[in-house]
Amino acid sequence: MFCHKCGANIPAGNAFCTGCGESVQGSQNTGNSTGNSTGNANYNQDFQGTDYTASFDPADIEANKGMALLSYVGILFVIPLFAIPQSKYARFHVNQGIILMLVWVALSVLNLPFQVISAFIHFNPFGFLYIIPFIYMVIGIINALSGKAAELPIIGKLRILSP
Repeated sequence: MFCHKCGANIPAGNAFCTGCGESVQGSQNTGNSTGNSTGNANYNQDFQGTDYTASFDPADIEANKGMALLSYVGILFVIPLFAIPQSKYARFHVNQGIILMLVWVALSVLNLPFQVISAFIHFNPFGFLYIIPFIYMVIGIINALSGKAAELPIIGKLRILSP
């Protein structure tokens, strides 16, 4: 059986989810009957990340959508971080934005030798990799503006800020 809130596998006989603490009552089985975790729901959870929208106050979400958007625009994550530190929704998105910025910086550092070489050959074979953090930025902005608190694919599980 899988938790309806976080998607974690719940061992038979448990009254609460081992991932988020949600009561098993009302959970739905999204895998197959043998408990094999290769079902489509688990694939989607691993790639898309967990959606925590239900754990945030709807008033907080509505009031801070615009500020949460800034979290994904490079260094502008500092604006919601310091302007509305009490907003858990904005803090969630600030954490995602910091992780995304660190990925962008790491990619730039790793690509630096190829950028130097490309000055001579006028071709950077790894320049296309910058599209990945750009797509993540668009996903984050869409999530923030639509009032969703969903983790970014793959990197979203990392935490720098406490919730």
